[in-house]
Amino acid sequence: MKDKIKNKTRHIWTQLTLKYERWRERNFIKSSKLMYWFSLIVVALVISEETSRTIKPAWLVYLVVTSACMIIGIALKLVVVWILNLLLKNGIDELISAILIILVAITGISYIAFQVEHLSVIGVGVVVGLLMILFLKSLWSLVVGKLRTGFNLSVVIIGTVMIIGGISFLNSKGFEDTYIKTYLQLETKSPQLTAKEKEAFEKTVQGGNYAVLSATYDTKDADIISKTINLKSYASNKGVAGYIKEKYQGYGLNEVPIRGKIWYPKEAQNCPVLFMIHGNHNYVEESYLGYEYLGQYLASYGYVMVSVDQNACNMLTNENDARAILLLENMKAVQGYNGIKNNPIYKKIDFSKVGIAGHSRGGEAVSIAYLLNDEKVNPNNGKMKLDYHFDIRSIIAIAPTVDQYKPTSKSVQLEDVNYMILQGSNDQDLYNFSGMKQYKNIDFTGKGNYIKTSLYCAGCNHGQFNSRWGLYDREGVYAKALNVKNFLPQAEQEEIAKIFIKIFLDTTLREDTTYMNLLEDYRLYQSCLPQTLYVQSYQKSDFKALCNFEEDTNLVTGTMKGVSIDVDGGSIWTEGLYPTEAAGSNSAVYLQWANQNLPTLRIAMPACNMLNRTLQFDIMNLREDFKEKEASLLEAKITIEDATGQSATVLLSDYATIYPAFLVRLNKLEYLLGEIEYKHQFQTVSIPITSFTSVNPQLDVSRIMNLKINFTDEMGVVAVDEIGY
Repeated sequence: MKDKIKNKTRHIWTQLTLKYERWRERNFIKSSKLMYWFSLIVVALVISEETSRTIKPAWLVYLVVTSACMIIGIALKLVVVWILNLLLKNGIDELISAILIILVAITGISYIAFQVEHLSVIGVGVVVGLLMILFLKSLWSLVVGKLRTGFNLSVVIIGTVMIIGGISFLNSKGFEDTYIKTYLQLETKSPQLTAKEKEAFEKTVQGGNYAVLSATYDTKDADIISKTINLKSYASNKGVAGYIKEKYQGYGLNEVPIRGKIWYPKEAQNCPVLFMIHGNHNYVEESYLGYEYLGQYLASYGYVMVSVDQNACNMLTNENDARAILLLENMKAVQGYNGIKNNPIYKKIDFSKVGIAGHSRGGEAVSIAYLLNDEKVNPNNGKMKLDYHFDIRSIIAIAPTVDQYKPTSKSVQLEDVNYMILQGSNDQDLYNFSGMKQYKNIDFTGKGNYIKTSLYCAGCNHGQFNSRWGLYDREGVYAKALNVKNFLPQAEQEEIAKIFIKIFLDTTLREDTTYMNLLEDYRLYQSCLPQTLYVQSYQKSDFKALCNFEEDTNLVTGTMKGVSIDVDGGSIWTEGLYPTEAAGSNSAVYLQWANQNLPTLRIAMPACNMLNRTLQFDIMNLREDFKEKEASLLEAKITIEDATGQSATVLLSDYATIYPAFLVRLNKLEYLLGEIEYKHQFQTVSIPITSFTSVNPQLDVSRIMNLKINFTDEMGVVAVDEIGY
C-alpha cells in the first residue's frame, strides 16, 4: 500500500514538472537573456545618472560609467555562474545546506559578538561556516565513505583541534589589557599624603568599631513580619514568561511582598540610613543579598543599611517607576518598624538623614523615587495619589540606566539634592556611561550646600558591585564571548564602592567634610585605593557657570550674561552632544587641531570677584588616533587676567590627570580582530585662585576678566564643559 502511494505521488509530481516545463518553453523560451541585459543596462544607467549630478560633462560620465558597469556586470555574472555550477555539482541539497550552515555561523557569531563591527562579524561568520562545511564533509567522507585520504585526515585532525581550542577559548577568561599599567606610569605629579595623613584616612575607611547585627523582614519566616503591596498599576507580568515567573515566585504583582534585609550597629541609635535597591537580573537569584558587603561595612561605622528585594520587578520592561514605588513602600514600612518597641531596629534610624542608592535599573529608579517622593499624584496618571515625603538628602547611582522611565515624556530633572554616580569602563551591560545624563540633570538653586560627583573606574564591570552577580554581565552563550581577565578582583571593586559611598554619606548625611576632597580629587588618596585609573567629575551648589554650552547655538556667547567665547588656532571649533551619552542634550565645546596649530580657548567676562574661589572646568581627551605605547597625558596652560592686564599662568597637569581614551575591549573577538572601544569621560579640573596669586601677587582676583586655556600637545581633540568658578 505504501509503495503504491509513493509511486502515485512520484508520478503526479513528474507530470506536473513536465507540464510546467512545456508551459515555460511555449511562453518564455530564452527570455532570461532579455531579463539579464535589461537589468544590467538599467543598473548602469541609474549609477551613471547619480554620478553625472556631481561630475561633468554628463555625456562623458554616461559613457565611462555605463561601460564600466557593463564590464563589471558581465564579469560578475561569469564568476557567480562558475561558483554556482561548482556548488551545484552535488545537487541543490548541498547548496542549500551550505548556505544554511554559513547563516547559522553568522547568526551565532552575531549573537555573542556584541560591540564588534558588523562587517567583521559577517566576515568571521562566513569563514567559520566554510570551515564547518569542510570539516563536516571530510568527517563524513572519512567515517561513512571510507575515503581515507591525506587531505581528509588532515582536515579532521586540524578541525578537531580547532574545535577543542575554540571551546577552551570560549570558556577562558580571555585576554589581559596593559593600558591601565601604561597610563599609571604616565602620572608624575600626583599629590601625596604624609604618613600620618595616610594612617588617619585608612583608619576612616578600613572598617568601623561597631558590632554589626542584621534583621530580615518579609511576609513570613522573618525577624519582622511585613505586608504586601499592589504594583499592578505600574507594571505587568506578560505572556508565558510572566506566568512562569509568578508561579515560581508564588505571588503576582497585585501582592508583592515588602521584603529585605537590614544591617545595623548594635551599640548605636538614631543612625543615618541608606536604602539600597538592585536592578534587573534573573529573578531566581536573591540579588538584594548581594550588597551584604556594603551593609556590614556601613553598619560598622554607625549607619543602618536596608537592602530591598526588587525581584518582583525583574524580567519586566518599562517598570522603573514600579521599582521606585516599591522602594518608597519599603521605606514607609521600615519607618514603621523603627517606631515599634520590642523590634530589632527600634529607634535605630534617624529618618531626618536618609540616603537612597540603586544599581543598574535600580540606579535610575532611585532618581525616580526622589522625584515621586514629593509628588501628590503620579506624573503620568493624576488619578494615582502619592503621599510619602521622606527627608531624602542623598542619591547614589551605581552603573544606572537612564530614561527608561520618563514622567510626562520628559527626562527626570532634580534639584538641590546630593548625587553620586559610579561606573566601570568594563561594564558589559551598560557600555556607555549614559547615567551622566542624570548627573547633568541635577540642578542647584544656590539655596543650601549640595554636591554632585561622578567616578569612572578602569577595569570595573557591572556585576561585581553585587556579590551575587559576579564577573559575567551577561548570561548563557553571551557570557562565553565576554573578556573578563582584565577586571579588577571583586574585592577591589567592592572596596572602591565602600570607600566612596562611605565618604559621600559622611559628607552629605553627617555633614562631616573631613574627607570631602576625595569626591573632588582622588589623586591625594590614590595610594589608599585599589590601583587603577579613575576619572572624576564634580560640582558644588555654589558653582557659578560662565559657560555650560546649553543656552543656544551661538558659538561666541556664554551662559553668564556678558560672557563671550573665542578660539585662536586649531582646525575645528564647534559645540555638540557628548559622545559618551546614549541620549540627551548635554553639550560641550569641541576643539581639534594638528600639525602644531595649537588652539587657545578664550573666555572674556564682566569683572568677576574670584577672591577665595576656585576656577573650575570639565575636560575630556577625545583623541583616538594613537597606539598604547604612544599615549600621553593631555597638557595645557591655564591663564587668568584681571581688569588691569595683570595675568598668571599655571599648568593643567599640576591640578588634574587627563588620561587618553581608555583602550577597552569587552569581547574576546575584539582582541582577535584588533578592534578597540575608546572610552572617554570628563575630568573636572579645579584650580584655587591662590595658585594664580602665588605666581603673580599683583593679580587683582576681585576683577578677573579673561580666562585662556592654551593646549600645548602637537595634535589633539578635546571637549570642554562647565567652565566657571
